[in-house]
Amino acid sequence: ELRKTDTIDVMDGMGANVQVHTKGGEVVRVQPRENDNINEEWIHDKTRFAYDGLKRQRLTQPLVRGPGGAWDTSASNWRSAFKQIAA
Repeated sequence: ELRKTDTIDVMDGMGANVQVHTKGGEVVRVQPRENDNINEEWIHDKTRFAYDGLKRQRLTQPLVRGPGGAWDTSASNWRSAFKQIAA
């Protein structure tokens, strides 16, 4: 069963009213909440789809460019990534 929580959009400088739907502690949908003074019944696409980044598009290790500019994730760790940045 979906749990619905009324809140304010933190990605929108206007403070659009939204409703966050969760299931088992995981965000599954963000929908607009009607407020005629602020956002009527609209939200930005960024707001509607940003929840996806909470579970699917997270960095689990640093991405470091190897020789030739290709991404090398095979031996990357945070310590070596910061050393490369500092160099």
